[in-house]
Amino acid sequence: MTVASNLLLRKSLRCISVRPFVAARNGSRGITLPSQQMYSSKLLLSNTSLLPSHVPRSVPEPSDPAKALMETAALDELIDRMLSASNEQQMAQAVAENIVAIDTKFWMRLATRNDTAASKEDKEKLQYIANSVMVLVDAIVRKSEQQLSDSGKVLQEVLSAAADEKGEWYLPLAPAQVLGMRRALDDNAAYLDEALLSNAFAWIRKCSEDGFDTMAQLIQKVLQLYAARQLKGLETEGISGVVNSVVYAEEKEWASIIKGGVDAGEVSEPAFMEELQRRMERVVLGLQSGSYAQRVQAEYLKEVEARAKAVFKDLAT
Repeated sequence: MTVASNLLLRKSLRCISVRPFVAARNGSRGITLPSQQMYSSKLLLSNTSLLPSHVPRSVPEPSDPAKALMETAALDELIDRMLSASNEQQMAQAVAENIVAIDTKFWMRLATRNDTAASKEDKEKLQYIANSVMVLVDAIVRKSEQQLSDSGKVLQEVLSAAADEKGEWYLPLAPAQVLGMRRALDDNAAYLDEALLSNAFAWIRKCSEDGFDTMAQLIQKVLQLYAARQLKGLETEGISGVVNSVVYAEEKEWASIIKGGVDAGEVSEPAFMEELQRRMERVVLGLQSGSYAQRVQAEYLKEVEARAKAVFKDLAT
């Protein structure tokens, strides 16, 4: 099966925006961020009728009253945290950790709090919060936009490393093509971060939606090679060396490497599984919880474990 690399890649990814989007919880519509259209937070807070056209004048309340109360309480807690921030660093941390929650409902709740504020001082504090949040969100968006743009170029470079001289891919990839992708990952080691992984997952979803399953498989291959690169250690001998060889090898080579280690007396099932468990613990405890890096590496180790168990089972019969 072949795929025209550059043409199909552009076609399948043309609708993917690298600009993050803070989605409104009441639907698919999102609040336009400051970098896209600036507006005065004082106007926003002093009179909700002056809300920009892209921000709904009202937000439908959830049909469940209990859920509505919980959402309001969560927003109040976030606003109170911002009000209690003693310095810019604490404010920036509060915004960064809750970026998804800063949507239409957040701004409407901030406006409501301003309308019911008991004093001029409280109103000024809320207006300061609004200004600060908009500036910080804009900075986060600009930084994320650049990171995603850079990661998109890296992904294309890695994929192109597996294409032939005509710009086409053949699946399964030949060893030389896999080697080219590994080298491209090594050359772009500084960009192997959450932005790249996030982009990869977005591209996979887009390709699947558009029916470009082969392209999706190629991007999944990038994720597998990324995980192999991150999980391989420096050891070359003993059980650690064998596990390193398995982790970094192609899937079709895993069984032969494990059997070779067993024949050489270097590998037993308990020792192999114990070494895999140590690496899983490093992934779970050492990487940010819920991150793409943690997800990709953990899933890769689970696949190695499942295949290894099957090999040891065959050897035992």
